[in-house]
Amino acid sequence: FRIARIGVETERFAFDEAARRRVREQFAPGGETLILCAANFLAAKNHGFLLEAFAGRTGKSRLMLAGDGPLRGEIEGKIRALGLEKDALPLGRRDDVARLMQGCDILALPSLHEGFPNVLMEAQCAGMEILASENVTRRADVTGLIRFLPLEKAAWAAALSEKAPGNREEQSARAVKRIAQAGYDMETCAREMEKFYLETAGEKET
Repeated sequence: FRIARIGVETERFAFDEAARRRVREQFAPGGETLILCAANFLAAKNHGFLLEAFAGRTGKSRLMLAGDGPLRGEIEGKIRALGLEKDALPLGRRDDVARLMQGCDILALPSLHEGFPNVLMEAQCAGMEILASENVTRRADVTGLIRFLPLEKAAWAAALSEKAPGNREEQSARAVKRIAQAGYDMETCAREMEKFYLETAGEKET
């Protein structure tokens, strides 16, 4: 067998200060910490748990839920039940997740189970602080930006209350370099697959 990595468009997700300002002007005019969960509304993604933990956080923050799926109505109902209408925003399916990542401070992925979540590679490229459940593979952390937490509401509420430290531009630059070195850059992955197909077909590279 041969393992083919899923590539990331590292430059597309690399930190962009101008994009960050625009996103924050729209979603965090009061200087709130922005927390992003970019995942479809499926049971495995554990949105209900995330909302309950978010309800117990301290400080000024907003939770942005980018995605769609069969449980969206249920999650929107939970937002209302917890009184989080002003601070938890279901954004629906988005084609600008790379832009949203620039303006957000923390990515949250409290999954019940995962394969290899590409969203974590993208968030690392953006230099984000990342909170992931212990059910997510440690292999996804190639930059040291991911903190793995048990699925305990108190632990998540505390982590969601913290200010994201670090210099985003520097963290992003280091992350892009490390992700490329680890073989997850899209261009590298594409060349490897091209080489494999050509070798299999008995043809030479052009």
